[in-house]
Amino acid sequence: MPGQLDAPIDQASYVVNASKLRQQGQLSEQLQEALESRCVIEQAKGITAQQHSSTVDQAFGRMRRHARDNNASLRVVAEAIVAVGLQV
Repeated sequence: MPGQLDAPIDQASYVVNASKLRQQGQLSEQLQEALESRCVIEQAKGITAQQHSSTVDQAFGRMRRHARDNNASLRVVAEAIVAVGLQV
């Protein structure tokens, strides 16, 4: 009889662990995406600062303004600066 009682506990434990694993996988993907966004934004800040002989803070302000004025995300603007030479 003890083996029969353990089965529901094992199943519940499996479900809990599977759920935690899925959540950790999602978090890992989100963190990787955030890191990639950060890298491309930093590259774009440097490019923009050089183009306008300004500080990176001023370049970041230009990028944010351009994103806001064009209803785009900062990441999309940064990717366009790095990939195709968008000037803001």
